[in-house]
Amino acid sequence: MRFRTWFLLLLFALSLFGCTLQQQRLKLIEETLRGYHNAVQYKAPDKAATFVDPEKKKDFLQTAETMTKSQNVSEYEIRSVDFNVNDKDEVTVVVQRDYYDTASYEVRSVTLTQVWRNVDGSWKLMSGEW
Repeated sequence: MRFRTWFLLLLFALSLFGCTLQQQRLKLIEETLRGYHNAVQYKAPDKAATFVDPEKKKDFLQTAETMTKSQNVSEYEIRSVDFNVNDKDEVTVVVQRDYYDTASYEVRSVTLTQVWRNVDGSWKLMSGEW
């Protein structure tokens, strides 16, 4: 009976530890997403590029240069953050971005799907739509 009690206490403690780690990971990805999307919204492509995978930074900056000239982001909303079941260092993020086209002044909305990866303790945008 004693062994069972200690085992249950240990199991409970480990589950709390696991929840705390997951909460810390979620908090870090939320802060990262907010930083990245704020940088995009306020037309700071160099700052936004710090959140992008180094191998994709050049492509991102080229796209961002065109985007900052043709779009003004008015609002964004993180719709979902889904951790990969097989790889906790990878998340798929769905974002809705509202912007107006500077040429036509039409307000548009787009839904973006992005894949982020935790690389050495910081989240990087690996693929998907900028």
